[in-house]
Amino acid sequence: MASWPRRSSRASGGIDTVIGTKTAHKYARALFAVAAEREALEAVARELHQFRDLVRDQPELSADLPGFLEHPRLPTATKKEVLVRAFGGSFSPLTLDFLSLMIDKKRASLILSAIGEFDKLLDEARGIQRAEVRSAVPLPDDLADALTQKLNALTGKRVILRRVIEEALIGGLVVHVGGHLIDGSLASHLETIRDRFQQARVVEVT
Repeated sequence: MASWPRRSSRASGGIDTVIGTKTAHKYARALFAVAAEREALEAVARELHQFRDLVRDQPELSADLPGFLEHPRLPTATKKEVLVRAFGGSFSPLTLDFLSLMIDKKRASLILSAIGEFDKLLDEARGIQRAEVRSAVPLPDDLADALTQKLNALTGKRVILRRVIEEALIGGLVVHVGGHLIDGSLASHLETIRDRFQQARVVEVT
């Protein structure tokens, strides 16, 4: 039976980014294990995304919610009561338990990071690899498809490609897979696509 991670007695209020990410990953991994046992991965993912999107889409929530949930003078019971009132009618007990645990352990500031880590675990289970391509001008659909197919073959996973326009970029395409810049042997496989992209830009300019 999977269990939630325990908070280290040595933890301090000023958690740096690296430690914060590791801590968020531990909680996400525990949630993922429990959700997998209960065959509730998809449902939990939807609820976590609903929470994340609500916070991100409302700037006042994005700014105030972490502070509210972490406020040292507010009783934990009050914080969880607000959480249940807001989401109890739409979230499963498992998701509510996870959010409540983050409050109990004074990790509310890491909730969004934990959701991101949960998504990474879910992608891994689904055989999905996230990739990003940056270019100074829009990448045509046919080249994006060709790049995706090439990355599928190279990674052995189903690649979901995100296209980003970066007007200041010089040198064609910059490709990141899983947050890592493609270079070396992988880059050699992309030269044909880069050449086609450069040719397309020349045609567009002329």
